Amino acid sequence: MRSIAMSAAGASLFLLGILAISDGRPSAQAQAANTLSIGIVTWIGYGPLFVGDQKGFFKRRGLNLSIKIMDDPGVREAAYAGGQIDLLPNTPDSLLILAANGPDRDLKGRIVLALDESLGADGVVAKSSISKVGDLKGKNVGFQKGITSHFFLLYLLDKAGLGPNDITQVDLDAGAAGAAFVAGRLDAAVTWEPWLSQAKADPQSRLLATSADTPGLLADVLLASNAALAKRALICAFVDGWFESVQFLQTNRSESSDIIARAFKLESKEVMNMLQTTHFFDRDQARNFLSDRNGSMNYFEALRLSGRLFQLASVIREIPDLSKLVDRGFMDGSHCR
Repeated sequence: MRSIAMSAAGASLFLLGILAISDGRPSAQAQAANTLSIGIVTWIGYGPLFVGDQKGFFKRRGLNLSIKIMDDPGVREAAYAGGQIDLLPNTPDSLLILAANGPDRDLKGRIVLALDESLGADGVVAKSSISKVGDLKGKNVGFQKGITSHFFLLYLLDKAGLGPNDITQVDLDAGAAGAAFVAGRLDAAVTWEPWLSQAKADPQSRLLATSADTPGLLADVLLASNAALAKRALICAFVDGWFESVQFLQTNRSESSDIIARAFKLESKEVMNMLQTTHFFDRDQARNFLSDRNGSMNYFEALRLSGRLFQLASVIREIPDLSKLVDRGFMDGSHCR
């Protein structure tokens, strides 16, 4: 039979184990089970994540949120596909490209939340001699292909009666496009905050257009992986924690700006200004954006527009159907009761 005798060393290890359990801290295993990871780019619209993390809005609901800044879209998308991150915030147009050019056209998850819309945080900055979008014809324009900046530029060109072949396209990420413009190597650049502010501060520049002119066109939604959806309570915790974070940000701008500034290595004053260019959805607005109602810009209209423009620009061959990707049950609470 097994002996019930215990050595002094064994007794010590047993006692340490009891103390570790009783000190109120979750074990590493328990912490991992309650963790969701989210991969983001440096974008002011994701600022409430850091506010909620710092203020404990997610943790109080039993969610350990791991926020990973991944500015390379390819790296971020590969991390989602490989299961290294659970949550992927992105715009409908970017998700459409991801699905269209993916190996099986399946994003393996559901859209569970609408987060924000850009109202001036994305824009086209150009040399002062260029007065309107139509003047970009024949000019070299820097932007990152296959993401939101590309869609925004295609939309603006289309409205001005131009196509992608009417400009010289220079493929650069948002930060590099802004820097190249400031250095005088581009006639225009499509970028977003914080790089947009840096580019338009150049006295020789002109702000041609911003997302303030196109409300609802550039909005972020949250894609949750199938593995994350299996942790239903954690998705509910994220959604509720997000809306509390947004509410706190709206009423505590100074403290929230300090938190976001530390996360993105910016000045608080810069963040305060950038927050004026982003609208964070409340729960009703988020539900409306993910509804298929007619008459205003929403997820489905953004998909339709981006699909048409990306297909015309030969970015995609076929338009994938992402209309059934939306699951509203986490926003309306029906999954969380």
